[in-house]
Order: sequence, then C-alpha cells, then structure tokens
Amino acid sequence: MNSTDTDIPTQYDTIFNDFSRRFWFFLVIILTTPTLGSFIFNFYCFIQHLTVLLFNNINHHTILCLLINDIIQIISCQPLTLIYLYFGHMKFVFSQIFCSLWICVEYTFVTQASILAM
Repeated sequence: MNSTDTDIPTQYDTIFNDFSRRFWFFLVIILTTPTLGSFIFNFYCFIQHLTVLLFNNINHHTILCLLINDIIQIISCQPLTLIYLYFGHMKFVFSQIFCSLWICVEYTFVTQASILAM
C-alpha cells in the first residue's frame, strides 16, 4: 500500500476546517469592534466622574479593575487569536514555549474577569 500525503498529519492540523475558522474570525472581528467602543465610553464616564465614582464609593473599584483587565486582554490576546483564526496556525511565531505562555496569559485574564464579575 502506498502512503499518501493525507495520511501524514502536519504540525498545523487542528479541529477547525477553513469554513469554521473564517466564521469564527469574522465573528470575533464583529464582536470586538463594539467592545472597544463600549470600553472607551465607559472609561470616559469614569474619568468624567472620577471623584464620585472612585473616591466616594468603593463598589466602583471592581468595575474599573474589570474594565482594565478586559482592555489588556483585548489588546494583548485578541490579535494573536485573530492571526490564528485567519491563517490556521501562528504565522510568525511558532514554538511550544510561546503557545504555552499565550494559553496561560489568556486563561489568567479570563479567570480574573470571572472573579471580578462575581
């Protein structure tokens, strides 16, 4: 029996096919745009009412921490996710250490957001 190229898995094989990756790519793009807009609006409101929201009421500190956590997550992790969904693999950097660090940072931000939202 002859072995074909389809029998040999490549290092870039994933559970996503091209259609599902494109679908998730455009869904993430569509949902990220309003997220950035709402973050800018909410942060602007905090800056405008800084003394009332932050210094007089301690409950709003959690909301500010959640906003900062989410914007750092969007700025640092979202481009990497979009690169992966567009190309199907990490186009520019592909190492086990980088991928492990990326997963650890992503889960850290998600866990922090879950704890702050409780």
